[in-house]
Amino acid sequence: MDELLVSEENIPEENMKIFEQIKALTKDKDKYTMKDVNTICELLGVKLFWYQKLILLHRLNDKDYMRYICR
Repeated sequence: MDELLVSEENIPEENMKIFEQIKALTKDKDKYTMKDVNTICELLGVKLFWYQKLILLHRLNDKDYMRYICR
């Protein structure tokens, strides 16, 4: 996925490692998986319910939605 919700310029250095790890999750593939969502939640320290993770997974894989957010 080329588009992300944040630009690299606005990320403090201490968070850059987390950003790079999240970015690397889809380096060799074009879709996020539930395992990727779980990894993202762990990296960010966020606890989500299963249905919230499903919605996040759907939104991450929806290219039109991501373009809309990035405007």
